[in-house]
Amino acid sequence: MESSLFNALDALGFSPESLVLLALMAINLRNQNHIIKELAKGLQAVTDRVLVLETERNRSNKG
Repeated sequence: MESSLFNALDALGFSPESLVLLALMAINLRNQNHIIKELAKGLQAVTDRVLVLETERNRSNKG
């Protein structure tokens, strides 16, 4: 199946080098998306922890 895809893309004028570059760019984009999701999770965890600490501090200042 892959060879059919490569043959079709080759017929459209895509060189093997450009196909490799396209594949590497797709892999890089996937990896970047994974990194961004993990960073967002970490940022959310930090935000949640800061809110907890601020709430605890506000409670202790009132008491």
